[in-house]
Amino acid sequence: MILKTVIEKWAPLRLAHPFVVTISEPGDKIYMADEKLLGQLGLQINVSALLPDAIIADIRDDGAVQFWFVEAVNTDGEIHEARRADLIKWATSHGIQEGYCSFLTAFKSRNDAAARKRLKSLASDTYAFFADEPDHELAWYRV
Repeated sequence: MILKTVIEKWAPLRLAHPFVVTISEPGDKIYMADEKLLGQLGLQINVSALLPDAIIADIRDDGAVQFWFVEAVNTDGEIHEARRADLIKWATSHGIQEGYCSFLTAFKSRNDAAARKRLKSLASDTYAFFADEPDHELAWYRV
């Protein structure tokens, strides 16, 4: 439900032209929303690769593509510093420049135990989203 809210509520509010590129699934490991889009973006998805719960591409009005790596946290799985670094390494190995990578950790609620436990571990230059407050996000970066 957390990821569903990210895709249906957050993405349309936050992104110019969002497209779901991938969603991790328990059985098949990954759902590729659009093979043609993957080809256009120059991405090949390897199911054994280190991937987040979802990748959303934001095709901006200037033609640039911003990739959002999303983790939906029920207990574990926030985007901490090491996870962010691993995702950047994966992205750059696929030709995506670091500046075109953004990171979102999604929680059920600010009051949820997972959020209280995991917010303190968020990596710099990432965002947090709370499904019960779909019109807000939390930005975490150095000032």
